[in-house]
Amino acid sequence: MANNFNVLYESSLNDEQKETLKSIISLSDEDVKNKVGEIKESLYNKVNTLLSESTDNSFKDKLTDVKKEMDSMNPTKYNYYRLKELQNGLD
Repeated sequence: MANNFNVLYESSLNDEQKETLKSIISLSDEDVKNKVGEIKESLYNKVNTLLSESTDNSFKDKLTDVKKEMDSMNPTKYNYYRLKELQNGLD
């Protein structure tokens, strides 16, 4: 399995993605917990701003679903990655 991962890692990730993966893997559990808390707070602010500014009910429903999903996320490295991707998408 490690060999398969290494082959996929080398061929399917660009340099930026490799650096992101390395930085997330190297985080301690405490760092992950802190970073997930920080990014959640930032994302809640962005989502709440978008909710208050939007008039599209479909978009508001999706944003509400995003908030619910964030509420249910435990502080894991995978969830940290997901939140970072969400943050990049909202920027």
